[in-house]
Amino acid sequence: MTAAVVCLRRAWFQRLATDLALVAAPAALVALPVYAAMLAVIGWKIIVDDCHLFYTNLPASLIYYNAQRSGLDFPLVSLTQMIGAAAVGVAMLSAAALLGGAPTRLRQESRAEWARAKWARAKWAWIALDVALLVALAIRLTMGEEWDGSPMRALPFLSLSMIVVGWRRWKRGPGDGAALFTIAVYSLAILARVALRVPSGGAFGGPFLPTSLILFCYLFLRAAPEAVSRWTQDLSASRRTRLIGAGMLLALLAATAVVYGARYRINFSYELKTPRGDLFVRRQIGEAFREALDFIAERSASDDAIAVLPEGSDLAFLGQRRMALRLQIFHPGFLDEWGERAEIARLQTSRARYALIVNRPMHEFGADAFGSDYYTTMGRWIDEHYRLVKVCGESRDERLRIGDQVFFVKILENRGGGNYRSDFGGPANLLSPINRPRRDCVYSRRSIAPIDLALCGKSLRPE
Repeated sequence: MTAAVVCLRRAWFQRLATDLALVAAPAALVALPVYAAMLAVIGWKIIVDDCHLFYTNLPASLIYYNAQRSGLDFPLVSLTQMIGAAAVGVAMLSAAALLGGAPTRLRQESRAEWARAKWARAKWAWIALDVALLVALAIRLTMGEEWDGSPMRALPFLSLSMIVVGWRRWKRGPGDGAALFTIAVYSLAILARVALRVPSGGAFGGPFLPTSLILFCYLFLRAAPEAVSRWTQDLSASRRTRLIGAGMLLALLAATAVVYGARYRINFSYELKTPRGDLFVRRQIGEAFREALDFIAERSASDDAIAVLPEGSDLAFLGQRRMALRLQIFHPGFLDEWGERAEIARLQTSRARYALIVNRPMHEFGADAFGSDYYTTMGRWIDEHYRLVKVCGESRDERLRIGDQVFFVKILENRGGGNYRSDFGGPANLLSPINRPRRDCVYSRRSIAPIDLALCGKSLRPE
């Protein structure tokens, strides 16, 4: 809305502030009561502190994660990828323009005349195609496996250029300039979350791409045909260019659909059926979840609470059990020492008989293993109060630890919560619930977490 008002009121900037206020008023009337109700019902801590509504008290791990998502962790590498992606897009656009214009010229002129005319009338398209191909090839060879070749990486460049084009078109008179400007501004703003590393899909791609795809369509279905019409003076060439552009977009769409469809069917091949719904997951995950859900259904009542760490609260939902902890995911750095102790108190209050440890490393947040690399106070407490009774997954090895290639769910039972016989015959105090025992440990008390000291058989209590 701001972009539309700025564009429409560009000749009356003295009234711009008033117009923006009038536009903001209805939005405020919708948003402010909703946020006020959420603050009143849910509370300030969850909405503001936990969800970082005002970007305050951001944990270092979250900043680290966002830097990876946005491409700011290695900005020069990200910019190089964007330039390569732009080169791919320019090559495709130039090829569409040249293919659309070439056939007419070959029919109307001799080959010799065409060879001379192509530089006079389309030399910039040829230069753009050649340079774009060379740049894309050079970056492909330089980046190696990091190169994905997707033109989506260049969307911020495209949005910036369309902002300029839309503004200039609107200056020349009524037309599609205002709409183009507004869409381009919105596209650039929404891509700020992934500014230098725009994905082609996934959770951080799909929600951000629709308006940017409109700009792609504009380039291939409007801008390129108009350019060909100018240098060929032939409406049929313009129509052919539009058809070629549409064909390229359809081919890209079909290839993307096939790749993502095949990837989904291959990777998510296990159907997990539960009382609260069915879903397709990776086979390793599905088999481990199935075992864990069956165990919980057999060994606990519907009103019992369970704890799932560090991520996987869907196990509680799918198993129709209460989640004993306040947080659904235990990201590194989100809790301080007192926060860990508060979660321990919730475990004690809820009298959770079972705690489930899921093999979910958090390396994208700067730490891998729960209880070992981060939240060691909780890890130590779980070691002291819970014992391992079952490992769910294709491997039953109790030495598996978070970060191993084999997916697992370890089920721990409160030492005073029942008499279920462990799958492992050894005494409970020899089995660390979270991480596997280590035979050779070289450590210092400063550099190793308490839970790892326990794994080595060292006492944490002062002598």
